Amino acid sequence: MGLTSFISGLFGYDKIFEAKEMGAVIVKHGNEKILLLNNAVYSKLRYNSIYTHSYWDFFAPLPALFENSRVLIIGLGGGTIPFQLGKIFGSKVTIDVVEIDKNMPKLADAFLPEKMNSNIIIEDGYSYVQKFSSFYDIIILDSFIRYEVPEKFLDGKFVDSCSKALKPNGILAINYIVEPADAKLQSFKENVSRLFNMYTIKYSTMSGNRIFICSKTMKKEEIVERIKKNFPRDKENSFIPKVYGKMQEEVK
Repeated sequence: MGLTSFISGLFGYDKIFEAKEMGAVIVKHGNEKILLLNNAVYSKLRYNSIYTHSYWDFFAPLPALFENSRVLIIGLGGGTIPFQLGKIFGSKVTIDVVEIDKNMPKLADAFLPEKMNSNIIIEDGYSYVQKFSSFYDIIILDSFIRYEVPEKFLDGKFVDSCSKALKPNGILAINYIVEPADAKLQSFKENVSRLFNMYTIKYSTMSGNRIFICSKTMKKEEIVERIKKNFPRDKENSFIPKVYGKMQEEVK
């Protein structure tokens, strides 16, 4: 019995789309829609909201740090992050998404309620980012093979390339799943801390996801202040600035 059949029978998940050749399935659970790829969660959305109340939401305020922002997202998934940024900021944000798998845009089209306002580039993000100098305001790394970031995105060369591709006050934001006795994480933090002020968002004690907010020049206080001032606020997203206010600095 596959995962989808199992969870459908026990927990009320309903399959609404499947691409067997990719190991992909989209399921509905309550008011949530979830994209599974080889039984790992790659995207989530709510039917009545653009917020997921999970890690995706903590990339949403980053364009508020700039008057108009150019964003590079490495890793498309089902398109949750570019969809959120486009809905919140509209023409104030330009979004490039680089994705190595040519089939992922088809899954994103099936998953999202409407078309993304993003430029999709089919290429390896590791090599793509090396082409630019002082071009992006924000780089978001959300690339996974199941629940691990590919090791090449943790090395010093990639961090150097991101720093070069970012404008002088740019932001590198990283989704990372912390595992017990994770030897790679400390080395990665050291690579990042050479070039960035590095902060950690831990939004839930139940989740292993950590969001690293890495700034070339801005300190925590300036990041939080700009988000409070410029991030479009409503009753549902008020938790996001609060969590930013609690982010912790990584000691170099």
